[in-house]
Amino acid sequence: LNLQHTRLTDDCIDALLEAMCFCGQLTYLNLSSNKLTDHSVQRLVQSQVLGWLREINLNNNKAITQEGLERLRQSPLLAHATVYAGGKQLAK
Repeated sequence: LNLQHTRLTDDCIDALLEAMCFCGQLTYLNLSSNKLTDHSVQRLVQSQVLGWLREINLNNNKAITQEGLERLRQSPLLAHATVYAGGKQLAK
């Protein structure tokens, strides 16, 4: 699912996660170049619907802090996914 450059904000994440319940086994999610913050990261790492992801891209969301990047890196739900954020691939 490619949602790059769609002007998504934190307000959109809950609706997106709810809709993803109907996406079956989604393996790729591109949320790069939007307006997401650490709040969105927190919602994402708590969501059970992301367990199938093999790749998630959150690059170019300038309001995601180092703390948000660390949450992504440590998320057990994303343990099998390649995570891009902060302009790089996050190491596990």
